[in-house]
Amino acid sequence: MALTLTACGGAEEAPEPDTQEASTDSAGSESIFDRIRNLVEDTQQVDSYRARVTGTSEGEPLDMEIAYVSSPEPTMEMVMDTPEGAMTILVRGSEMLMGSAEEGWLRLDAGEEVIPQGSMQDPFEELDHLLASDDVQEEGTEEINGVPTTRYTGTYSVEEAGLREVPFTLWVREDGLPQRYRFTGFEGAEMTMDFLEFNSEVSVEFPSDDQILDLSDLEALQGLGELAGAGA
Repeated sequence: MALTLTACGGAEEAPEPDTQEASTDSAGSESIFDRIRNLVEDTQQVDSYRARVTGTSEGEPLDMEIAYVSSPEPTMEMVMDTPEGAMTILVRGSEMLMGSAEEGWLRLDAGEEVIPQGSMQDPFEELDHLLASDDVQEEGTEEINGVPTTRYTGTYSVEEAGLREVPFTLWVREDGLPQRYRFTGFEGAEMTMDFLEFNSEVSVEFPSDDQILDLSDLEALQGLGELAGAGA
């Protein structure tokens, strides 16, 4: 099974909108491209959010809860169900931990292949891909989880990941923030991100260094154990 720490990779540079053909709202005051760009920028400026990601990863069901806080440092907690039980991932800057407060934490190197490909879904990164789309269309209104939204559809490409055309549907709240985002990623796997709340009271605890074991230390301990077993 192919494993990686990253999601789809960086979005293509957004094309300049055609000012003569860009779609506008009924008032003709704002293009769809501007609306999407504002959504991406406003979402990245929120103090906190909670989200749920569902779909499939390498043919297996994916169900993940995400909590994010921007202060004192941007920190994200992802809790996903696996065949072995719940897995918690903490991300702060370039630092990534896996584990729990009960069992301890393992610090992962950025290049370590320990998490199923496609299961690491950073909503900020995924929404960034929308800026590479030049075919977004407004498709009407719909209520999602009791919230009135406007629905948009389109496609974008992520050449670094070998994804030439990624279809997506985006449901936008009246305040301009996303309510739901659905896209088709690796090997046709469909992912749905439901944003449950923004700027609410969210707490994400990052462990102290004495609670964290480096992956290199773990590998050294495993190596010592194998040597001890061979000498027995």
